[in-house]
Amino acid sequence: MTAALTPEETQRAVAARATELAAARGQSTRAAQLAEASRQAAARNERNGR
Repeated sequence: MTAALTPEETQRAVAARATELAAARGQSTRAAQLAEASRQAAARNERNGR
């Protein structure tokens, strides 16, 4: 079982990962951050049965 992250830790992790992905794809950082946050929220909702 993984430890739960605080909202702040989650936000920092999402931003860091999105920045990495944006650089790899040549996208704007903000667009990538929004896409990654959306993807993670969808995965979290699916895990929580929403």
